[in-house]
Amino acid sequence: MAASAKRLATREPLAVRMGRAVAGFRFAGCSAATVEKAKLCILDVLSSAFASIESPWSRQAVALATRSSGGAKRAASIAGASVGV
Repeated sequence: MAASAKRLATREPLAVRMGRAVAGFRFAGCSAATVEKAKLCILDVLSSAFASIESPWSRQAVALATRSSGGAKRAASIAGASVGV
C-alpha cells in the first residue's frame, strides 16, 4: 500500500474531525457582529433544507446517501428525513 493510501486509511473520518472542531469552538473570542452573522447563516441553511424536503432532488439525495452509507445504521441523520445513514 502506498504511503498516502495508508495515511488516508488510518486518518480519522472528516465528520469526527469536524465535530471535534465544532465542539471546541467558543463564541467568546468573536465579535457580536460575527456571532449574529453565524446565527443568520445557520438559520439560512436550516430553512433551505426544510423548504426543499419534498423536492425531487432532495429525495434523490436521501436515496443516494442511504445507498452509499455502507450499511451504517443511523450513524448520521438527514435533516427532514425519517432515515439515517
